[in-house]
Amino acid sequence: MFDVPQILTNGQGTPDRTSMTLIMFLNSHLKSKNYGMAGALSVYLFIVSGILCLVVYRMTNNDDPDGSKAAAKKARKNARR
Repeated sequence: MFDVPQILTNGQGTPDRTSMTLIMFLNSHLKSKNYGMAGALSVYLFIVSGILCLVVYRMTNNDDPDGSKAAAKKARKNARR
């Protein structure tokens, strides 16, 4: 979430940076030309979003609506006999 806290707090995350999000923090480092910290935050954000995407992918793709995986597994089992 970036736009709502950015607009409501003028990008400062006030009071006491309680509404500062990770993207706002990254944006403030980019504005202050602290590219090392901004790069590290970008890599961290990429890894966290990749892990979350993998978790969601695994959770949503366990179903086999057409039964193709189950049929292939059953055929392999019968072929061994």
